[in-house]
Amino acid sequence: MVSAPVLTSTPKAYDAVLQDAFECRGVAPNIDLALQMRQIATDGVTHTTLTPPITVLGFKAEDVTVFRDSGEDVYTVYIKSQGAAVAATLKKKAKWPGAAGFSVSSLSGGVTRLACSISPSPGAGGDDTD
Repeated sequence: MVSAPVLTSTPKAYDAVLQDAFECRGVAPNIDLALQMRQIATDGVTHTTLTPPITVLGFKAEDVTVFRDSGEDVYTVYIKSQGAAVAATLKKKAKWPGAAGFSVSSLSGGVTRLACSISPSPGAGGDDTD
């Protein structure tokens, strides 16, 4: 597993943009800048350790991956704790309209994987070249 560099601080406004994306609430027009500020790769493979972590649905999210292309973005967090209990709680919390592309799974080692698949709005980052 390849890891991106660890950051030690970031503006709260960018973290709010990231929180919305990881919670499947939407992709803001400044998502590119937020990803850049936290040095989050968008290849879907490179894990980034967030220091300080962001909060996603009430849980501390330190390990994230992001995949972005012109049609769909996938924002994934890996939450370290009691996997099955956290997964059940997250499934209950993901009850808003944008959560249609939301999946929760328990992984080995007590890690819960939370993935949000979302179509970016025009002008909200991603590749909008046609």
